[in-house]
Amino acid sequence: MSSSDKPQVAVLMAVYRGDDASHFKLSAESVLKQDYDATFLYLVIDGPISRELSQVVSQLDDEVTVLALEKNQGLAKALNHGLHHIFKSKKQFKYIARMDADDIMVAERISTQVKYMENNPHIGVLGSCCEEIDSAGKKIGERIMPTQHDTIYQSMARHCSMNHPTVMFRSKELKNIDYPHWLPNSEDYLLWGELLAKGKKFHNLPQNLLLFRRSKDFYSKRGVKKAIQDHKARTYIQKRLNLNSARNILYSYLVLAVRLSPKFIVKFGYRILAKFRTKHLEPNA
Repeated sequence: MSSSDKPQVAVLMAVYRGDDASHFKLSAESVLKQDYDATFLYLVIDGPISRELSQVVSQLDDEVTVLALEKNQGLAKALNHGLHHIFKSKKQFKYIARMDADDIMVAERISTQVKYMENNPHIGVLGSCCEEIDSAGKKIGERIMPTQHDTIYQSMARHCSMNHPTVMFRSKELKNIDYPHWLPNSEDYLLWGELLAKGKKFHNLPQNLLLFRRSKDFYSKRGVKKAIQDHKARTYIQKRLNLNSARNILYSYLVLAVRLSPKFIVKFGYRILAKFRTKHLEPNA
């Protein structure tokens, strides 16, 4: 099958001044080197970027669609800008895949997801598990997500059960809906809530289709403001999906307490919460 006969896939990525140029280069190259040749990269430049980042952009394939915003708008608005251009394209993309500017796709990511979506037309949003790597590219862990829709739905009450940069959407599921931007850094979690509330079907593949880069300041960045924002997002999702049971509400406040604890307690607290949220998650929790 020629590339023109295959379902077309738009990969949506945003880059901003805080991104690392070397990581961004690897990320973009991993998209362009997919073994699925009907893959097209849409890159949104979210405001002014460094010379190093600009050099990487200038070296990209001419077929990459680059969309530049004059001012930094934040990830949600940058992604919405990209989505609007994708929907205006003459290519009629059947699928839209997300990607972040510091992660790395495995070569067969897009082909694997397209094959699954083609064989399972009821699935509207498809993610996967992924490996975690450090700034040097060394493996440091895994992000294992629930695979089945019902479990994904129920677990949203306690944590974001989709790895955002692994997700592929059926394009029609994103028409007339944008990434919510009323709560910073929660755009993906809030979008999952809106799509689930509209009855869209979710699934996660068990394969690691992405190398997710976790920065050294992963824990230090999760300060008081971010903890409160995440608590607001979790509370909103619980209400939006009718999952605001006493147990789920208690879990939300436990998470907030851990996040507001001294740094030396945070890592230990995360380990306890990770076990709690899976061990005690019940179908009707």
